[in-house]
Amino acid sequence: MGITVNRGVVLAVGLVFLSLCSTGRALQCYVCNDWMSSTCETKQECTSPDNTCMKVTRFSDGRSQYGCRVFDRCTIDLIKQEIKTENLELRCCQSRLCNGSFMASPSAVLILSLAAALLLLSW
Repeated sequence: MGITVNRGVVLAVGLVFLSLCSTGRALQCYVCNDWMSSTCETKQECTSPDNTCMKVTRFSDGRSQYGCRVFDRCTIDLIKQEIKTENLELRCCQSRLCNGSFMASPSAVLILSLAAALLLLSW
């Protein structure tokens, strides 16, 4: 008795796995220390020990700060103490340029498209 394996599913799983593998490069984040009313466009590689991208937005005027931070220190309570403002939204993330506007990376779009096509073909 043999096991039947759908090649399309195996290929799709493999592509997803490869897309999630780290390239070993330092994390790149948007970094703007002034309160920005528009999108931050300055990109910077985080240096050790910073391993997280951060975006802090004030509710009062919608302005944001962007930067690198140590993951364990990326908490709303610490940020409120440092900035001395209560009405904040904090976003911490650990993928390349994840603290900017949402834009799917080209590799993610390609891999999801390939996976969807392979799944449709396997039906």
